Amino acid sequence: MGAHVPPWVLMVCLVALPGAAAARTVAGVEVPETVAVDGTALVLNGAGVRRKLFVKVYVGALYLPERRADPAAIIGADEPQRVEMRILYRRIGVRKLRESWEEGLQANHPPERLEALRPVLERYYATLRPVRRGDLVTLTYRPGAGTEVAKNGEVIDVIPGRALFAALLGVWLGPSPPDRNLKAAMLGR
Repeated sequence: MGAHVPPWVLMVCLVALPGAAAARTVAGVEVPETVAVDGTALVLNGAGVRRKLFVKVYVGALYLPERRADPAAIIGADEPQRVEMRILYRRIGVRKLRESWEEGLQANHPPERLEALRPVLERYYATLRPVRRGDLVTLTYRPGAGTEVAKNGEVIDVIPGRALFAALLGVWLGPSPPDRNLKAAMLGR
């Protein structure tokens, strides 16, 4: 005769199953709770919507090896990290993307730092492609390799070193982010 299993035990087991809470929805976009980078599981630190005025531009998600709320610790950590941007706006051209990045970088980094970063920033700007609603842009930092830039799963370039990824994180998590609500969301607040 089989043993009777109380219903609450079954509920606990279902909740604990992998995939039971595999994604959350942000502005109609499914955002995975975890992603894998070179065999390392990264957890969703937070996700939110980047708005410009009243326009939803993209859903941004930050993935780390473990959840953190301290921007300086996140920016300074030499560990696998990823930012995903799922585009919500109908179309954004390369010129506008470059202007937006440059504006965010200037607002969050001193001029001498940006000047020192100019070669890697120009290489990054060369990876920019027009984006449309539904596109997925990922920036993945791999220690020892650098920042991988991909669009819709296709790797465009891997830019060596940590400096580029830290500078880009500084746009979202720095003292003057273009969207304070997105910063708070990416920090899990």
